[in-house]
Amino acid sequence: MRSNANKMKNTREKKKRSTIHNNRSMKLIASVLCVAMCLSASLLFYTAPGAEAADIPKMYVNDRVFTSNQTQPYFKDINENLYIPVDMFLEFSYITWSSTGVGAFYIENTRTHSYISYTSQRPDRIKYNNGWLPVNTVTHNEVSYLPAKYAPILDVKLETDTYDGKLYVRLKDSSAQLTLLELTESFRPVVIPDPPDPPDPPDTTDPTETIDPTETMDPPNPQEPEVNTSAIALTFTDFSGDRAESILKYLRENDLSATIFFTADEIISSPSLVRRAAIDGHVIGIRIDSGNEYNAVIEINSAQSALLKVLKRKTRLIRISDGVDYDADMLNNKLSAMGCSLCEVNIPSKDGKYKVSASFEMLKNQMNESDISIIGFTSANNTLEILKLLHDYVGEHDVLSFFTVDETNAVIFDKAN
Repeated sequence: MRSNANKMKNTREKKKRSTIHNNRSMKLIASVLCVAMCLSASLLFYTAPGAEAADIPKMYVNDRVFTSNQTQPYFKDINENLYIPVDMFLEFSYITWSSTGVGAFYIENTRTHSYISYTSQRPDRIKYNNGWLPVNTVTHNEVSYLPAKYAPILDVKLETDTYDGKLYVRLKDSSAQLTLLELTESFRPVVIPDPPDPPDPPDTTDPTETIDPTETMDPPNPQEPEVNTSAIALTFTDFSGDRAESILKYLRENDLSATIFFTADEIISSPSLVRRAAIDGHVIGIRIDSGNEYNAVIEINSAQSALLKVLKRKTRLIRISDGVDYDADMLNNKLSAMGCSLCEVNIPSKDGKYKVSASFEMLKNQMNESDISIIGFTSANNTLEILKLLHDYVGEHDVLSFFTVDETNAVIFDKAN
C-alpha cells in the first residue's frame, strides 16, 4: 500500500513540475513572439516615396509647412497604410496630447471632445470614442505615429497628393484657404522670362504720298499729347487685407505680373497672402523701414527668415519705405555684399492721396517722360481703380508695355533712377 501511495505521489509531483515547466515555456514563447511582432511591425515600415529631403516640403497643416526633425517624417506599411507623427495633429491649437504612461498617450479634440488613446498593454489596437480600431504599431524610433486614415476621428481632414512620384500629405480644418496643389506649387521654382524690349513706334509715313499745299492740317489736340514709348513695371508696398486680395484677383484675371514688397511683420502676420502672391507668379521682395546700415541688415535678415518659413526661399530685392533718408552708396554696397539689390520707384502712384482721375493723370504725364516706368502702388482704397485705368491705357497704345521687375534685371534700376 505504502509503495503504491509513493508511486502516486511521485506521479503527481512529476505532473506538477511538468505543468510549471510548460507554463514557463509558454510565457517565454509569448514574450519572444511579442518581441518578434514588434520587430516585424517595425520592419514592415518603409520610407514612403519622396520622404527623402527635397526642396518641396512633404507635409503641411492647413496653409503652412509642418516641420519634422525626423529623418523619416512619415511611413507606409506593406498594406499601404500611411502613418504620420502625433505632433502633426498638435499643430491645431484645439488638439491636446498627454502621456498616460510609458509608451501610452491620450490625444483629444477639445472642441468636439473626440479622442484617441493608446497603451503599450494593447499594442495591436487603439481606442477612440466609439470603440477599438486595429493598428500594427504607433511607435517608431521613439516617435509616436498614428494611421493617417484616423484623422477624421479628431475632426480634421487628411489630404494626399502625388507629384513626380513623391507623396505630399496635409491635415486641414475649415480655416485652410489654399489647396494642397497650390501649396506645393508655391515651392516650385518660378521661371520668370526677361522683360520684352519696348516695341518700336509705328512708322505712319508713306514715301509715295504727296501733300496738297492747299490742304490744312488739323492742329494737335492739346488735351491728348503724343504718347512716348515706355516699359511699365507694377510694384506694391503696404500690401495687406481685403484690398490686396482684390488686387491679386484683378492681376490674376488679366494675366498681369507685379513685384510685391513685404516687411517681416507682414510676412509673419499674413503668410497666406504672401504665398498666394507667389503662387500667382508675382515676384516677392522685402521692404525695410530703416536707412541706417545696421538696422537695415537686422530688418532684412528678419524678413528673409520669415520668407524661408513661408516660401522656403529668400529674395534679392529690397525696397526702402517712402520718406526714409539713407546714404545710397553705403547702403548699395552693403546690400551688394549680402547678395541683394535695391529696387526703387521712379513714379509714385499717389494712390490714397488724390482722387482716381488726378492720380491717373499724374501717372500718364510721368510715364510720358520716362523710357522705363517703375510705378509704386500700395493697397489703398482707390488703388484698384487706378490700376484698371492704367491697364486699359496701356492696351490702347502700342508704344506702352508691361514688364516685371525681378532678380534678373537689376540693371534696369539704374536706368530708371
